[in-house]
Amino acid sequence: MLHQTQQMPLSIKQVKFLTVIAKNKYVQEITSQNIIAQSAISTRGLSKIYKMLLDKGYVEREADGVRISDPFFA
Repeated sequence: MLHQTQQMPLSIKQVKFLTVIAKNKYVQEITSQNIIAQSAISTRGLSKIYKMLLDKGYVEREADGVRISDPFFA
């Protein structure tokens, strides 16, 4: 469950990344120029943030792309 994994608060960059995903609903390529411009985070930073958020269950990859996880369907 999502609330159980929230042990540490998210960083400002992690929140920025989640905000960008929420605004776009689905993101096909997390390191695209569009996502970099919207988040102001480097390619390497986006990759690291994505992996951490994926591992913690904040985001998930589907056929349509990356999106924020829905804890009600977990």
